[in-house]
Amino acid sequence: MQRKSFQAAMVFMLAATGGVQGQPLTASQPIVGATRGLTVEMPRAEQNVANKIHRNAAGKPCIQISASSRDETINPKIKEHIISATNSCNQRIKMKVCYYRTQNCVPLEIAAYDRKETVLGIFPSLTQFRYEYSEQF
Repeated sequence: MQRKSFQAAMVFMLAATGGVQGQPLTASQPIVGATRGLTVEMPRAEQNVANKIHRNAAGKPCIQISASSRDETINPKIKEHIISATNSCNQRIKMKVCYYRTQNCVPLEIAAYDRKETVLGIFPSLTQFRYEYSEQF
């Protein structure tokens, strides 16, 4: 009797958590941005791709992202590349932010109605940079 209740509890836990391995996350197509003063030109084929992103009830994107650089306190010649993201929806959103067309990335998870800042990288004297991000589903 005790073994059957244990098995039933395990079946319930597996169903509640999505199975043993769970569902793999899928990512949207990368969305490209840059600090002020830099532009990112994308080929026409990439611009026209319909992208799956999180949207609110009005159809507007949930995530607003901006980029900036700031001097390090100890050595002002070294710049931190900062990514700021704001989530305006009622769901947690996971994403990956990378330097443009590289694999140098950081994960970013933003709670509902929250704002988060992260350092993408640190470079000497490089104040402007390009980035791309993809939301995970």
